[in-house]
Amino acid sequence: MSIALVVFLGLFSTQQALAQCNNPSQFGTINAPTNNTITTITTCAFAGEYSTINSASAGSTYLFNATGGAGNYITIRQGTPGGTVLGFGFAPISVVCTVSGPLYLHYNTNAACGTDGTCHTGTVQCTSCPGAPDPCLSISPIACATPTTVTLSGTGLWNPGSCGFSTPGTEKLYSFTPTTTGVHDLQVTSTNSGGFIDYFIKDASGGCSSTGWTCIDDIFSPTTISMGTLTAGTTYYILLDPETISSVTHTFQINCPVADPCAAPIETIACASSTTATLVGAGAGWNVTNCGFSTPGAEKVYSFTPTVSGTHTLQVTSASGGFVDYFFKDAAGGCSSTGWTCIDDLNAAGSTNFGPLTTGTTYYILLDAEGTTARTHSFQINCPAPPVDPCAAPIETLICSDTTSVTLSGSGAGWSPNSCGFSTPGAEKVYSFTPTVSGIHTLQVTGASGGFVDYFYKDAAGGCSSTGWTCIDDISLPSSTNFGPLTAGTIYYILLDGEATTSRTHTFQINCPAPPIDPCAVPIESIICADTTSITLSGTGGGWSPNSCGFTTPGAEKVYSFTPTVSGPHTLQVTAADGNYIDYFFKDASGGCSSTGWTCIDDLNAAGSTNFGPLTAGTTYYILLDAEGTASRTHTFQINCPAPTSFPSNGAATVACPALAVAPTAPNLYLTAIPELRPYHASRPGHH
Repeated sequence: MSIALVVFLGLFSTQQALAQCNNPSQFGTINAPTNNTITTITTCAFAGEYSTINSASAGSTYLFNATGGAGNYITIRQGTPGGTVLGFGFAPISVVCTVSGPLYLHYNTNAACGTDGTCHTGTVQCTSCPGAPDPCLSISPIACATPTTVTLSGTGLWNPGSCGFSTPGTEKLYSFTPTTTGVHDLQVTSTNSGGFIDYFIKDASGGCSSTGWTCIDDIFSPTTISMGTLTAGTTYYILLDPETISSVTHTFQINCPVADPCAAPIETIACASSTTATLVGAGAGWNVTNCGFSTPGAEKVYSFTPTVSGTHTLQVTSASGGFVDYFFKDAAGGCSSTGWTCIDDLNAAGSTNFGPLTTGTTYYILLDAEGTTARTHSFQINCPAPPVDPCAAPIETLICSDTTSVTLSGSGAGWSPNSCGFSTPGAEKVYSFTPTVSGIHTLQVTGASGGFVDYFYKDAAGGCSSTGWTCIDDISLPSSTNFGPLTAGTIYYILLDGEATTSRTHTFQINCPAPPIDPCAVPIESIICADTTSITLSGTGGGWSPNSCGFTTPGAEKVYSFTPTVSGPHTLQVTAADGNYIDYFFKDASGGCSSTGWTCIDDLNAAGSTNFGPLTAGTTYYILLDAEGTASRTHTFQINCPAPTSFPSNGAATVACPALAVAPTAPNLYLTAIPELRPYHASRPGHH
């Protein structure tokens, strides 16, 4: 082999070894594009440096290019700056990412990894990715004074042109709905000086499209620009469109006009509900000094309606940024900068009592910052413990003659019915009671200690509340009191209310009247024709009062069963009566035994007879006796039935004859023949 050939091969091998370059210095970083637009990585990397492309996707194909300088020999590595080589050679170079993560573009002038000090522009394009995204498919909402950072790179779709410049870069859309009508400002707080972004606005009602945009400004560095007057409640689109396809980063926010702290809606807060407020800026210029300090900062007003009267507690659970002064006032005085009472000025977690506040009264709570710098507080209002509602379920049930013990202590719910003639500031207890018998009932207190308890009752249909109670009695010692009358089946509330807040214990029961005797209860006695029956009626009985005899019958009742053997009118005969009137009734038993459907026979208070009916043989009837009073009375009575008759098959009437008396056989007695008795036949037509 010649020396020249050896030298040539040696040079060739050296150049091959140096062809996969690995530079030590980094310049330029972007995220890998997600669409197929060309994205600028940097416009001034030197040969001998590398750029970082983060977040490349495994399986995606990327086309890298470099221009400028003395030459553009590039090496693409994966994972780390000196990692696996995916491709190398003079630009452009296409590679396939095999592992998701960063890629690295090394710039050199030649395959010998030459370096220079001039600017090289590096770009990348995801050739396997879809085209540039439609900005209308990704609209992000923004709010007042909320910083938003955006990085735009690559080629976009739109070019509104209303700012006077071409905007080939990728677009980004936001939506913004003002809460206050007035002049709004666009404030760009930082940029990466990567190029101009043109800002545009239009009413969202015009639709999302590439046309109809009004220029706000083209912005390169931090600045504040007026957006003009925007209308509260109207949604606007804000468009950012770069004048370059290179990577450009801006941080911006929309500054809204100062809102009146009293402007609706005023937020409502409730007991023990945590609320966070951030106050920044000068606010509406209120300067409420009742806490002893100037409050030039922003204000925030809340609405609060106590559910319990008494002293409340303001608890600040976290605080940052500086002092905030807290105030309250009755909302009836109107929402304004005056009339506030200081609660406290706080710049750290802590608690302060304030009030007392009144149940059902709406108050305004004001937070006013002692400075214009941002400060954030989390706070809540802790309310006094609510009283025990006597009507809260479960309401215990009382039954006749069952003993119940109760201890009342403290102030309760503050009820004071007063119908017993005394104030009852003590605790209350409500029971439910349903009588099974109508009439006067008795409250019996069998044990009492500690002081007076007032007892009340009312119909539960009126609802459980502090009003509408009827006094039974005020009691401090064992005793009994009648009350009512109560109606069977009606639910009543029984209230016990202490005349003082000190502890007192009572044991009591409700004694009910004796239950009525049901006249229909079996066995119902049967009566037959001409049999004498005696009955004594005393007391209230079942409370029946048929009235068909023209009189009320509050006394006891008695029902009998009677089945005639002969059809026709029957006779009620009272043979003896002592005590007073009893009303007599009858009805067909097929209608059932009850307090209704009775036909009057008569009202009687002395011996006498009354016809009734006609009744039908074989039909069962009920006979009712009902006293016109509750005092005892005794009657003896019977039902006399009509004489029976029968007809032979030939139609002639047959008259039953009395039985013949036959004298007993005795010596020397002779029977005398009695002529034959023949039946009498009534004449028929055509016969004699």
